[in-house]
Amino acid sequence: SFTFFIFPVGHDLEAVDLAAATAPRIPATRLALHHFDTNYSLQLRERWPAVRASLLCEQKYGALVNNFACADHVAQELELHNATDFVSEAAKKAQSLLRGSAVEAEKEESTSQEGPGGGRTVTQAGTSPLLPAPVSSNIKCYTFPRGDITRFRPAW
Repeated sequence: SFTFFIFPVGHDLEAVDLAAATAPRIPATRLALHHFDTNYSLQLRERWPAVRASLLCEQKYGALVNNFACADHVAQELELHNATDFVSEAAKKAQSLLRGSAVEAEKEESTSQEGPGGGRTVTQAGTSPLLPAPVSSNIKCYTFPRGDITRFRPAW
């Protein structure tokens, strides 16, 4: 494939050749964003546009830790700044609610009353069981407490 450059007349051709040989074809930031779009959009689905927009904002209140990071080190550093992984917190909360609804269902079953024919009548809870969040457990997304506008140190 051929690459050509348009440059002003009188421009130093040697400088153009050197720049063409050393300049990246696609900036690293654009490659990273493309990678995020193709991978995290599959995992976050309809939530991805909001996450993408927050990643592109100047002031950051959260951090999406990618698979290429030293996740343990990054997590420790973020937790030192009082950031919490809201994905794992949501999963813990969902599990707690599921356990609570299971205990409630057992209580209702054990306190069921005798039916008119001597059989037992089991009452059902008024709520449907909660489903776990449809987000992959390997996603780490840290948020800072409200009001804390700690900025991340630059990645480069």
